[in-house]
Amino acid sequence: MKKVLMTLAATLCIAGANAIELDCTFDKKQPAGVSFTGTVKQENGASVMVNDKSYYVGILSFTADKNAGATLSIEISTTGNPASQLGIILLEKQANGKLKPIKHLTWARNLAKDKYENLKYTIAPGILKEGQKYDIYVYRSNQKGTLKLKRINFKTTPAAK
Repeated sequence: MKKVLMTLAATLCIAGANAIELDCTFDKKQPAGVSFTGTVKQENGASVMVNDKSYYVGILSFTADKNAGATLSIEISTTGNPASQLGIILLEKQANGKLKPIKHLTWARNLAKDKYENLKYTIAPGILKEGQKYDIYVYRSNQKGTLKLKRINFKTTPAAK
């Protein structure tokens, strides 16, 4: 078992002209702009991030670039034991340093007990503003039970022309 708190300072730019894909698994160091907290454990040959203490489980920080018209998809492979609830929120970083909620992708989403689900959430074109900084927070929204993450994938799809 390895206790992990990863906080990386670099920023991920979400580009609309070119698709970007960021695949987060817990058998390696997370990419710049991605931060998760919990304990990495082995489960059926896979590294799994296990969090049974924190309200905030993970953060993706990024700046929307000049092509911010892309669709941003978030896919997450997760379970809870005992049953836990998932929350994912897009937040805009304000000039004063405060975070403003922009979109609740899911909140208090009951998770299957001991069975991984592959969930997908989308941020539509037009939500992100060029040059604006954003965070996507992943929560253990009921603050109960154990939330397990096997994989999180962030992907942009350019706007159709």
